[in-house]
Amino acid sequence: MYAFGIVPHSFWLLSAHTFCVTACYTAVFLLGLFGIYSTCTARFGGVADSWNPSMAPAISLFGRIALGFLVLGSIFGFFVSKDHFGAYWRWDPREMGFLCVLIWLAALLGIQRRDASERAAALMCVGGNIVVSLAWFGTGIVTSSPGIHFYGVFIYWWLTVFIGVNLCLLVLGIVPTTAKPITR
Repeated sequence: MYAFGIVPHSFWLLSAHTFCVTACYTAVFLLGLFGIYSTCTARFGGVADSWNPSMAPAISLFGRIALGFLVLGSIFGFFVSKDHFGAYWRWDPREMGFLCVLIWLAALLGIQRRDASERAAALMCVGGNIVVSLAWFGTGIVTSSPGIHFYGVFIYWWLTVFIGVNLCLLVLGIVPTTAKPITR
């Protein structure tokens, strides 16, 4: 019997899967920070609807990096799942979280290809914080038994606060500003 019941080649696949998914989710949280920055500067920067167009290349780059890591992580995860459970896909809450992040990333990159406004991209990035936080930490809420993705009850209070703050930022970005443009 191997350590932790993991076959050696499966251990490396699991390690690669974990690294790739963590890198993807971290990149999406960075995208969320870009969105928060753009939302706050548009709201409190003094100029009405002054969304930051210089964020578009960074959002596109980090979105593609995140998508690449997510695809690689899912490929590794499929093989780990096949080794451990006998199926590549089991409709597990973690897999459904992955699918939600994949759909969100595809939507973000899709609106950028269609030259959507900077405001839409920034708000999508803030929404990505919610999607990824639920996919990463929220899976422990819906799983029936505490396991590898159970982070303790304390984390769910922080998750609730994090989601609440991001929802407030989404509303803040959606509501149009009433400030007058600064004229010089």
